[in-house]
Amino acid sequence: MRCIAPGPKFRILEMLKAGKRVSGELIARELGISRIAVWKHVKMLKSLGYEIDARRNGYRLVKIPDEPFPWELGVNYLYCLKVRSTMDSAWRNFGTYDGVIAKEQTKGRGRSDPWISLPGGLYLSACFPRISSVSMVETLANDIAESLSERYSLNVQAVEGKLFLNGKKLGGVLIEVRGNYKAVVGVGINVRNPVPRNFARLENASLREVAEIVIKVLQRYNRRERT
Repeated sequence: MRCIAPGPKFRILEMLKAGKRVSGELIARELGISRIAVWKHVKMLKSLGYEIDARRNGYRLVKIPDEPFPWELGVNYLYCLKVRSTMDSAWRNFGTYDGVIAKEQTKGRGRSDPWISLPGGLYLSACFPRISSVSMVETLANDIAESLSERYSLNVQAVEGKLFLNGKKLGGVLIEVRGNYKAVVGVGINVRNPVPRNFARLENASLREVAEIVIKVLQRYNRRERT
């Protein structure tokens, strides 16, 4: 499991988002680190897909990648490049993070079968400190389907927690409960990841935007369950 922890790289990113070229010397002074450390953090950001123009007179942010990075979505989620399962990772980090988003899962699971989770899809799990009933999976899936349909002018349908587009499986919602109240809700949606011919995907959608739509629905349910 390789996850991205908070650190100087995100402070560097915020400085670059101002739109101007920023010198390595200024970044190093502001963050209290060496210029070599600045270069290493910029290199990490580039590896995540950020397009950064690096020259002798400093760094300039050119483009932000279309990825569901929690720091771009403004949520307290852990982001991992590869995990066995976001569900398992969410349970391990329950109380520290509100959820987990992964670029890839090696052992992703659906309600009744494994979920192939190659890069390009949305794979996330949200922590619910309190849940009233697992039956909410159906209404939750319905709300996600309606939100996606409205945004992308599609007819996404939810059946027993599974999402379908034009009769083909697009994704699904899974709930796991431990104890009397705690739960982790997992959502998987095919976006631009390769899928078998009998599956659907939102290939023209923004992966980050799909994540934002899903997280807003999850946050609404999480607030409702706490009251």
